[in-house]
Amino acid sequence: PPPMLDHQVVWAVRPAQGCLEGPAYGDGSGKPPAGQRRLRCGWSVVQFVQQKGFFVLTAEIHGHLPGLHQDVPASEAYGFLMYLQHVGLGPYVYHTDCAWVLTTWQGGREHSTGAKHVHAGLWRRIFDKADEMGPVSIVKVKAHVTQTAVRDGHADPWHKAGNDYADAGAKREAQGHPRCEAADKRCEQSFKVVTLLAKYLA
Repeated sequence: PPPMLDHQVVWAVRPAQGCLEGPAYGDGSGKPPAGQRRLRCGWSVVQFVQQKGFFVLTAEIHGHLPGLHQDVPASEAYGFLMYLQHVGLGPYVYHTDCAWVLTTWQGGREHSTGAKHVHAGLWRRIFDKADEMGPVSIVKVKAHVTQTAVRDGHADPWHKAGNDYADAGAKREAQGHPRCEAADKRCEQSFKVVTLLAKYLA
């Protein structure tokens, strides 16, 4: 079956004020059963606090990447757009592990919204929304940081918690697109056979 086409936002944890406030962490993810054509993607944006030594979610929104074209960079940028559309008070700071989102944002409209640019329509929506707000900044964080790295002082525990929360939500949404398990299984088996043959012939 095709991916979901409609836009959908799910509040897994909705704050009392009804919207995000201030900095947040976001992520996009893809679920590839076999090959790019069957890739399905999702996004997630989270906020949290620390209570008695534990990180606790105070806000989480997530959803699937809508549209026939599915790829992970688009889901990463879509998460950024959803942050901009659902945040109230600033400061507006978006944390992401996607270098492409950071560099595209830093490049500005002229380097992202022309006909030759990837996902130009999505980036036009991002810049249009950002223009209505105050200053917006993006902070790049590391992906999949280990607890050992945090313990040894090589990684920020806040960044790890934010990226982990957002990554988990995005992965759940990527799996929420319609699926045909039988077709996925056939594709995976065919993919394995082709891979083995390619290695043998090489």
